[in-house]
Amino acid sequence: MQTILILVIVFVLLVFIGYCICISTIKKHSTLYNELLIINNRYRPLFYTINDKKIIVPYSCNSLQKFRNNNNANSITNYLCGYIREQEPKWTDLYNELEHNKIKLNEYFNEYDVAKYNFAGTSYSEIKRKFPMTVAWYKNREERICTRKLLRPTVQVEIVCNISYTSPKKKNHYAERWTVGFDTIFAKIKTQKEVELSVAYQRLLMTDSLRYDILKRDNYRCRICGKSSNDGVLLEVDHITPVSKGGKTVEHNLQTLCRQCNQGKSAKM
Repeated sequence: MQTILILVIVFVLLVFIGYCICISTIKKHSTLYNELLIINNRYRPLFYTINDKKIIVPYSCNSLQKFRNNNNANSITNYLCGYIREQEPKWTDLYNELEHNKIKLNEYFNEYDVAKYNFAGTSYSEIKRKFPMTVAWYKNREERICTRKLLRPTVQVEIVCNISYTSPKKKNHYAERWTVGFDTIFAKIKTQKEVELSVAYQRLLMTDSLRYDILKRDNYRCRICGKSSNDGVLLEVDHITPVSKGGKTVEHNLQTLCRQCNQGKSAKM
């Protein structure tokens, strides 16, 4: 029984050694594998090394109500946008490095695809003389070997936001973890900036001449309460749909309001 066990172990070892020698031979003689090594050497210095694939951001709430109000995807995303914008140059550098890696990785895979098209399986005849194998087995092993050797630079970073609230006496603790992609945050920031630019532009369009035209059109009266400057109120030209919500500075979106009605309207929006 012991002899059989020893023979089995020896057989397994011989098979394993033979397999390792076979794989080593494929690596040595495979045109595709060696072409991949050349491509790797060319592209490796072009990728940025990014070690942190997750960024942890704490979000401590000072009340349970605030925790409940902000424990949702939209509020978390907005909070993270504010967090990133506080140190925007630093995070923009990281974002640009990720975008660079994506572009170079796409070029890298394109080159590898061309190499696969030209060289996959072409070394079979040479290697078969050293180790008997089917062409399908050879191609399968060659592809596995090459896949394991592919470069995998960091192209995505996730931001993990830990929102929490602890009661004053520390009797109760509430916590939730949200994970948002770096791309998602920067896309949101881009949208925010576009809105901000649009708001500033629309406010620039509110000229004294346009303001006068609206006051005159509305007979110098508040369109809500009907009071005029003769009643001692201060008249203002207001956007019906606020510019912060996409409203434009055009006549059909402008109206005359007294300051009191304008402030009351703003409080309800």
